[in-house]
Amino acid sequence: MDVSSAIPTFVNMFVILILSKEYLKLLKDYKARHFNIGQVAPDFDLFFEDKLKKKKGKLA
Repeated sequence: MDVSSAIPTFVNMFVILILSKEYLKLLKDYKARHFNIGQVAPDFDLFFEDKLKKKKGKLA
């Protein structure tokens, strides 16, 4: 295995493991909204801007 391809591969795998919890939340929400499987969580914010509006913060 070439080192120049091994390092990015392991970094990508590490990031995927870190983000898997957020990905599963998004997947569950997508199924609920588009396929009517489960319930749509009313407090689930899809976008960062929605979270800021709740905190009454500014974007930039």
